[in-house]
Amino acid sequence: MAVRRLPYGYKFDGTTIIIDDIEGKVVKEIYELFCEGVYITKIKNYIKNFNMSRHKVKRILEDEVYIGINDLPPIIDEDLFEAAQKIKNQRLNEIGKNKNNGCCLIEQNFKGKIVCGECGADYHRYKRGEEYIWNCSHKIFKRKVCCKNISLSDEQIENIWSRIIDKINENPNLLQLQKTISNKNLGRYNALDREIKLVETGKKEYTQEELIKLIYKRASVIYEMSDYKEEIEKIDITALYKITVYKNRKIKIKLKNGVEIEEKI
Repeated sequence: MAVRRLPYGYKFDGTTIIIDDIEGKVVKEIYELFCEGVYITKIKNYIKNFNMSRHKVKRILEDEVYIGINDLPPIIDEDLFEAAQKIKNQRLNEIGKNKNNGCCLIEQNFKGKIVCGECGADYHRYKRGEEYIWNCSHKIFKRKVCCKNISLSDEQIENIWSRIIDKINENPNLLQLQKTISNKNLGRYNALDREIKLVETGKKEYTQEELIKLIYKRASVIYEMSDYKEEIEKIDITALYKITVYKNRKIKIKLKNGVEIEEKI
């Protein structure tokens, strides 16, 4: 009989399923960091030694198995799991994954903003079976295949925008938010930011734990800046100007302030 692979964080000791000491700590840390406001991309970077993809981190944050179901021992408690789901749903609401008044907000938010990088036509949303996909509107023209650019699912578009939100929160300068940072805290912010960049570029050595503490300090300074906080709360779909899609799976996102960010699907 085939044995189903155990979820990350668990192992079989020969007689029963138990929590893996190392992987269990990673799972708990993922939830704790996420509930502290750290975005998935940054969490992935924190635990890079464990060969964890962004998608895997996302799956862990959505899997209720970690509260102790299916006869598995709990790694986290229900309160921590529910807190993570609340944060995730708040972020999904920002990009229109949920519905309002019977209309699909993801279509409203991205309609006219996704452009084919091969022929210049807009991407349109179509229903295919039980799901919706986005295709170049010139993919089929007069019953002929005219554009061979890639298709995108709602989930892929959601993930693309989520990654951009991650980057914006990790790098406020993308929205030129440095202009709103109060002079009172500017020196502290710049000093911490420089220190983190020295570590990230290998010019200075810190342990992973020390680096996380340093990032938390910078985040605390940012949080204290009321003007900055107000701007961060405004980061939503309205910041997006255009998403250009290329058939080599490259995506170029342009924000309304002129900043361009490249991603890969």
